[in-house]
Amino acid sequence: MKKEIIYLNFPISILRDAFCDIKKVLHDVVWYAIYKQSRYYGDSIGAAAVFFRIPLVCEETAKTQGEILHILHSGKMPSVSLDKQKLLEFYTQEKSEFEIACLCAFCAIKSIIGSKDYVFTNKALIIARMFGFAKPEDFNDTDHLQELKAKYSQRYHIDRVIKKLELEWGLRKYGNNNRGFYLSFSEKHESLAKICENNKLKNKLSQLADIKRLAKEKAEKELKEQQLK
Repeated sequence: MKKEIIYLNFPISILRDAFCDIKKVLHDVVWYAIYKQSRYYGDSIGAAAVFFRIPLVCEETAKTQGEILHILHSGKMPSVSLDKQKLLEFYTQEKSEFEIACLCAFCAIKSIIGSKDYVFTNKALIIARMFGFAKPEDFNDTDHLQELKAKYSQRYHIDRVIKKLELEWGLRKYGNNNRGFYLSFSEKHESLAKICENNKLKNKLSQLADIKRLAKEKAEKELKEQQLK
């Protein structure tokens, strides 16, 4: 019998302190998800905890912390769902900075893909989401993030993270140009290749149509000017 996967949903902004204290961040994820789920159970924190199969030491604490987190992260922010087993792995085991970066990048990419099967994106957006920001221009270079952002903005480090996700986290990637690439956790590489090449063809046909249109407009303008002479 296939084991049921339990997901906890939370806004990407909760990840902002992941490199400082991953256990606290994951605890916040649990409190946020339980408080959010409690709304479907008549605001019962206990029932929400049972839904996630998470034992609580104090329901009142969970409710208070969850409420605070919902206030702190009440703005319009992309969200992501993380499975409980992965959360417990990172909560109970010591993880290196690189492993934490992989978890954050995984959440970042999941938040970008959302409910779609695949997405065309770029490294700048992935890095912003890794650090809990919706888009690159929202990034706030706070003291504890500035150095890490600079590090993972370097091609070697972000490429290493993405490659790890491809090898061990189920990510599929196609294309590697300056504008971006296609990512998916469900589509096969062959499908992404077809999508990419098809879109390339569409772009080329669109560019060709523009060239022909401009050529026609230029020719008509020149003919008109000749007739007026």
